[in-house]
Amino acid sequence: MVKKVISKSGDILMLGGLVDDKLLASISNLKFKFNISITSQFEGQQKAKGRGNSLEFSDHREYIPGDDLRRVNFKIYAATQRLYVKLFEQERQTTYNFFIDMSKSMDFGSSTKKGDMAKALVACLCYIALSQLDGVNIFLVKEDHILHSGHLKSKQSFAKIVKFLEDAQFEGLANFDNIKNVFIPRKSISFIFSDFLFEGAEDVLKILLSKSSFVYCCQVLDRLEAFPQFDYSFCELIDSESNKKVNIEISDTLIKWYQQELRNLQKLLKELVQKANGRFYEILTSDNLNKILFGMVGV
Repeated sequence: MVKKVISKSGDILMLGGLVDDKLLASISNLKFKFNISITSQFEGQQKAKGRGNSLEFSDHREYIPGDDLRRVNFKIYAATQRLYVKLFEQERQTTYNFFIDMSKSMDFGSSTKKGDMAKALVACLCYIALSQLDGVNIFLVKEDHILHSGHLKSKQSFAKIVKFLEDAQFEGLANFDNIKNVFIPRKSISFIFSDFLFEGAEDVLKILLSKSSFVYCCQVLDRLEAFPQFDYSFCELIDSESNKKVNIEISDTLIKWYQQELRNLQKLLKELVQKANGRFYEILTSDNLNKILFGMVGV
């Protein structure tokens, strides 16, 4: 069961109070718009350039009780120990995949934590996708494994999504190499939420770009990380993941160097996803959640 917190106005608050009934109502009619070819025999609303009633093999989805066992791909089962059924062209729904960096660094925030903002955005984007009658997967990227929500495809699944996210804890490192072992449909849309403040961030995107038709790269930062300001000359920096400590002297030159390095990283990530027709977003934890969602969807 989802733990319910009620505001003074009577709204149900979720995910640290960042999501409530009013927010969900305001985004319920939003629709994703992508220039990619995805078809469906169901009522998913992300349809385009399909082949009508073609019976050509198209992709796979996770097995649901009641599916025809003759369509189960037992080669995938032997490799993953999970059941997937074969889909044909007219059976396609859009699948949205959401990857969240679960490292300890995402637990930082001067007001709202980066991880909480990522969770809230994923919950809202799942709500929009489910409202379109499409399917969603949530993948929590941890140090030694990736935790999967399972494939969900109805608005009745939203309570499960909220609980799955609320129970998730940010700790240790995040090993993004494990994404290589995750099965997702070829023609799917993936979102990845991280601060990307680690070496090899571009390699993570390359892996995801090779597995998805469309990728949203969402860099979540605290305002202090994006625009550092200090009232003192010396400070001790502590790596939240390794607990290593470094004493540094703060100067305008150092801050300008850091900001330039951050902009260089963002330029690199942006160029990577744009080459594959994807999108890059810088998200600050101090930003309004509603405005972020309206800026991301259908733009």
